[in-house]
Amino acid sequence: MSKDYWLEGRSPYRVRYRWSGVFALIPFLTLLSLNLIKTTPSSHERILEIKRLKIDPLIIKPEEENLETHEVVIKKGDSLYTLLKPLGVDPALFPSIIKSSKPIYNLKNLIPGRTIRVTLKDKSLERIEYPIDDLTLMILEREGKGSFVAFKEELPIQKRLVLVKGEIRQSLYEDMTKLGIDPEIVMGLADIFAWEIDFSTDIRRGDTFRVLFEEGLVDGKVVKTGPIVAATIVNQGKRYTAFAFEAGGKRGYYDIEGRSLRKRFLKSPLHYRRITSYFTRRRYHPILKTYRPHHGVDYAAPAGTPVVATGDGRVVYAGWKGGYGKFVLIKHNGTYSTAYGHMSRIAKGIRRGRYVRQGQVIGYVGSTGLSTGPHLHYEFRVRGRPVNPLTYRFPPARPVPSRYRKDFEERKKALLALLMREEGVKVAVLEDRIGSF
Repeated sequence: MSKDYWLEGRSPYRVRYRWSGVFALIPFLTLLSLNLIKTTPSSHERILEIKRLKIDPLIIKPEEENLETHEVVIKKGDSLYTLLKPLGVDPALFPSIIKSSKPIYNLKNLIPGRTIRVTLKDKSLERIEYPIDDLTLMILEREGKGSFVAFKEELPIQKRLVLVKGEIRQSLYEDMTKLGIDPEIVMGLADIFAWEIDFSTDIRRGDTFRVLFEEGLVDGKVVKTGPIVAATIVNQGKRYTAFAFEAGGKRGYYDIEGRSLRKRFLKSPLHYRRITSYFTRRRYHPILKTYRPHHGVDYAAPAGTPVVATGDGRVVYAGWKGGYGKFVLIKHNGTYSTAYGHMSRIAKGIRRGRYVRQGQVIGYVGSTGLSTGPHLHYEFRVRGRPVNPLTYRFPPARPVPSRYRKDFEERKKALLALLMREEGVKVAVLEDRIGSF
């Protein structure tokens, strides 16, 4: 397993000079431009590198004299006073500095580990730069004698695509995070295929995955991960593929045939779990000591694990219901309903009559009612009759609208070429054992 990076190239821009005095530079600039594009071959691949040579017009700027710039790493316990006083900043300016910066960021709340840049002119404070986060600077500049103005500046983000490829040896989560992949990407991958694959029961050792996602960099540092632009999983010999595509202003994921991966119901109401009891007409009840039907699936999970609605619908019951303990029943339409039992508590705002969205948290795993330990009892009902949610064939998904089909096919072709590339991608085998996602 590994990850493979490449940057999007951008064409050189043109600089047009308007003043005749600059024409004398044209022969010299022509020679320089001969090295703008070059091809770098390797044993694995060829990459066309398009380099930008920035040529600024000749501008004469007056030299700024007596400017000093200081960069200070903030430590625990530091304040604006302890940082600026050693630089000779007049303490009488501090109230004005704090007041001016407050609409953008309160400089009383300095974060240890961040670097503050201070510029002095003739030993007097001229400018402060403070990173609010990885993507945003707060800049404070002198506006007049003793007064300042503050504003935000968004840092330029360079984007690159990252390809991750591998084979399941423990679990999708463990194998990908061992590569240093952000857990949000792992969970995003699980969410994309949540309508096709139940990661608690379907994943097998030897299944393979490929994920193509974006990273955002500022000064070479990764500051943003995602979104996933394409992915494929081979699960028990069957390939599932997803492509990000925006149709009519709505972004979603579609399979190789252009069908939406977002179906009416998720395959499971939990992320982290293992099945302890399957749907059956005859199961020995550990508390009642008798055999009786078990019209649902029991998912073991730590107490407090969020439970989500598997589909859009309206809550028709939320409260205590006998052996189910704390229980929620959702009616999705005239045909389908789902039930969730043994929860420790019901989520805030979930009550009878409330409309909920697919993936919305409706409660938390517990052990209320007739239960021997923390788990979720989940039922899927068709016209009021319980069916097995692990084997039921859900309604088909909607395809890409016909007017966007050509655009989708072009994007799919380009993404598939990147997703399935082999050059330079190596596979590392992890521990030879399997776990649950």
